[in-house]
Amino acid sequence: MGQRLRVRSILSFLRLPAEITPFEQQYVGRMNRIALVFFWLHLPAFTAIAWFNDTGAVFAAALTAFALVGPTVAFKTFANPRRVSMVHGFTAMCMGAILVHFGQGLVQIEMHFYFFVLLALLAVFANPSVVLVAAVTVSVHHASFWAVLPTSVFNYEAPLWVVGVHATFVVLESIAAVFIARSFFDSVIGLDKTVQARTAQLDAKNKDMQLILDNVGDGLLIVNRQGELVGEPSARVVDWFGAPAQGANLVAYMQRTNPTFSEWFELGFDDLLQGWMPTAVCLEQLPRQLDVDGRAFEVSYSTVMHTEHDDDEHWDALLCIYSDVTARKEREKAEQEQREILNVFQRILRDRGGFLEFFAEAEDIVNWLRQAQQAHNDDGLALFKRRLHTLKGNAALFGLETIADIAHDLEEVIEETFTVPDATQLHALESRWDVVREQLQSLLGDQERQVIAIDDDEYEALLSALLQREDHQLLTKRIRRWRCEPTARRLQRLGAQATRVARQLGKPAPELTIDDGGLRLEPSEWADFWQNFVHVVRNSVDHGLETADEREAQGKSREGHITLRTSMSDKHFVVEVQDDGRGIDFAALEHKAKDKGIRAQRPQDLLFIDGLSSRDEVSATSGRGVGMAAVLEATEALDGRIDVDTELGHGTTFRFCFPRARGIEPITKVA
Repeated sequence: MGQRLRVRSILSFLRLPAEITPFEQQYVGRMNRIALVFFWLHLPAFTAIAWFNDTGAVFAAALTAFALVGPTVAFKTFANPRRVSMVHGFTAMCMGAILVHFGQGLVQIEMHFYFFVLLALLAVFANPSVVLVAAVTVSVHHASFWAVLPTSVFNYEAPLWVVGVHATFVVLESIAAVFIARSFFDSVIGLDKTVQARTAQLDAKNKDMQLILDNVGDGLLIVNRQGELVGEPSARVVDWFGAPAQGANLVAYMQRTNPTFSEWFELGFDDLLQGWMPTAVCLEQLPRQLDVDGRAFEVSYSTVMHTEHDDDEHWDALLCIYSDVTARKEREKAEQEQREILNVFQRILRDRGGFLEFFAEAEDIVNWLRQAQQAHNDDGLALFKRRLHTLKGNAALFGLETIADIAHDLEEVIEETFTVPDATQLHALESRWDVVREQLQSLLGDQERQVIAIDDDEYEALLSALLQREDHQLLTKRIRRWRCEPTARRLQRLGAQATRVARQLGKPAPELTIDDGGLRLEPSEWADFWQNFVHVVRNSVDHGLETADEREAQGKSREGHITLRTSMSDKHFVVEVQDDGRGIDFAALEHKAKDKGIRAQRPQDLLFIDGLSSRDEVSATSGRGVGMAAVLEATEALDGRIDVDTELGHGTTFRFCFPRARGIEPITKVA
């Protein structure tokens, strides 16, 4: 049993697997071609040797050519390269026999080295059978020709034991050559089969992974440190942005879908490569929002690194994850608009007259902005910015956040381009306002019909005056006063705005003190002033009040305090806004003005110059240096003046003084 196993093991070692891989087909075919050329070079060589030894050059040429017929036919006709190489093994020994025969003379015995050299070289065919065919061929040749024509093999009368010595060397070298040939097959050709098998496994795994990626809702891309796409993108990416070319650059790939996103990604990716900041910080700075053909995408990023590294700084690739959030954005937008309309409706119920006034003013501003844009007049850019900023502030005051957000975006466009927004950019504001107008008209009803609202106290006062038969002139004055708007209503509205801005900025709602002095104003006369005055209140919260922690560190209450007041003296009507915040650093403001080449007669005048702000950064509430310029313009239109009292660390008071006699009964004291 053991003997049979050993025989099977030897046969298995000598016999190659039946399958011929493409690599083996290519390699052995190349060796066969080289061997055939090598054998044909024997023809002139053997002819020369025969001529030199005077053993028949013509016969040598004929015999050599005859021996070459077999390998040539086999090379041309056999499809199996292994069979061709076995023919070459037989031919090699035939060539050795011809060489020894026609090389008779003093060095005939040395010609036998040819057999041993060729036996070793046959190992390059990586097939033990080729060596065995050659070994059998040379053994048969030596035995038969020693018996029939000994001079064809030896240049002396060699006994049988000499033939045995030659045979022993052939056996020993053949064993070594067989081992080398099989090892060569297993190590090179067999290795290729192993690689192919593993490659097939990897391909299968990659296909499985790609199948998973293609069925994931997100789009996935991998980018190497050169910014080139690695591997295949997921199916979602191809559906959304088109198929990228193999090894395409991500910046160029995204350029065709959203140039702005592409530019910001390129800047952020450069920072990530430089490694000047922590990787996590650089990843946060990469663009996160992508808009393509009306669809909204959120983008997140994750570094890919080798397993031997355990920190984010040694990354090898960047995984980009694209999520289609269009439906979610549209749903959130619809919900926001519904909440907005509900909020506006509540405000209308509380202050219908004030809202109607805002609505008419906002309509006028939107129309003015449209006409200014169509005129393409950049000379009026400062006025355009003021009107837009006023619209933003008042829209936020009355709860129309979508209008305020769009106006803020347009302000960003102006800051970047220094020109009036084009029609496409302004269209977002116009279309949203049209929708708001349609929605509000059903709530507001007949806007043209004037409605006078009186509270219970006024009703009781009028009833009491009638019962007491008050003088008709006094009654007339009392009723006429109803058309005038109580300043309390304006101040309360502004107080609500202060609270909203504080929450938006992450500050506690300020304590409010409202002192209206029981005054009323003629609405149309003061509408423009009030619509711009909101900027003063917003700035008091944003610029004036410190954060809760800052106030606590200074020994102040965490909540700021704001006072809104209207009062009347013998000569003036006064509106005041007072806060207990940080105060105004006029020295810093003068320094900023100097850097911009701006000069003013009084430091406080710097507060009302277009484009100059005490803030270093722009926010949704302030920082553009536009609102206060609009307030000054509205104040001067009513022949008023502005006084500013401030103390660092203690707060600021803005005081607006107007002539008492301005307009038709502009100010009336409540009895």
